[in-house]
Amino acid sequence: MKISKKDLREIWVIYLLLEQDNRLQQDIIVNLNLIAQYIIDTAIDIYEEELIEEYDPDRNLPDGFDDFDDFDREMYYETFLEDKNYSINFDDLEYTFAAGKEGDITEVDYRLDELEGLNPKELNQINLDDWPMEIVNLVELRNLYIMKSKKITDPMVSTTLRNLRLEGILETKPSPRVGRGPSPNINYLKKDLNVLLKILKKLLNPKLGIFSQDFSAHIMSSEYVKNLIDMGIVENLEKNLRMSFDTQEKKMILNIIKVSPSALLTVLEYIKRKFYFGINYSSLSRVIFTKEKTKFLIFELQLLLGDDLKRMPYIQSKLEYIITTDFKENPNRLDGTVLQKLSDSRLSSSLAPKSKKKVSYWRLYSDVNDSPL
Repeated sequence: MKISKKDLREIWVIYLLLEQDNRLQQDIIVNLNLIAQYIIDTAIDIYEEELIEEYDPDRNLPDGFDDFDDFDREMYYETFLEDKNYSINFDDLEYTFAAGKEGDITEVDYRLDELEGLNPKELNQINLDDWPMEIVNLVELRNLYIMKSKKITDPMVSTTLRNLRLEGILETKPSPRVGRGPSPNINYLKKDLNVLLKILKKLLNPKLGIFSQDFSAHIMSSEYVKNLIDMGIVENLEKNLRMSFDTQEKKMILNIIKVSPSALLTVLEYIKRKFYFGINYSSLSRVIFTKEKTKFLIFELQLLLGDDLKRMPYIQSKLEYIITTDFKENPNRLDGTVLQKLSDSRLSSSLAPKSKKKVSYWRLYSDVNDSPL
């Protein structure tokens, strides 16, 4: 199930406010359209390039072509289309692309009708899995050309901003007045741990797929998060869960939640609920003693950190870490089943942050389903 455009648009607005606080609504509209057009153009390039690669004779020159005489070269161009699915003239294809990018899809419709007798009314009813690459790409390009001509409007963004305000994530204030007329509002994210929890839940939505990975990496490197995460979070965790962390454990937890969105989300959930419910690993027994519970919590956060490192290709801080845990068999079990549990043995992590140049993350996306449009 895909995420709704409503939710996706909210996430993109949050992204823009993480990148730069205090944005005017008009600025948000401009940037959302830039993002949408970039994503659509990237998708268009992919479909067009596949057709160009297949039907541009100059991209498919045989070995030794430079040594061909005029007759052999002429024969190559004349017979180039013989082994193709369709006899598509490359010049016609380029004209179709140029027209589509200008919002004219009549050329695409003409090609689809010419090649397979498909008219626009039939396109929504066909299963693209049943058609060759050429038809699939032309249909996808047709949809993208139509999408490219659309824009994110003021009413769309007004609705998104209103929804975020109702959720308590966003606040507005009047900007300094310039000239006559009402002052436009400045929009910004509330700097609060409960708001951060709401944002993390949105960004870690499993419906987002790889999109969630990139956004999660981005939020952890933002000034918004850096200004909210400090030792106070660890101390609140300790207090609300009635645990006791030594100095090394506190530093370890803080280092983990500074780079792992999943671990940070989990810690904020524990602080809010004031109850440690842990995670169910069949290889680990119930945690009984307070110190064991503490180690189990740190073990859980380390596992979440490891998962994030695997799934976040654009994480800002590269981490080197080692997890060492000793397990012991429970001598009270007589049925032959080994019951393992965490004792107060070794459980350590070595974190070595490495700086990485910041980039505009939306430039990495090519999936048109992630467009805010």
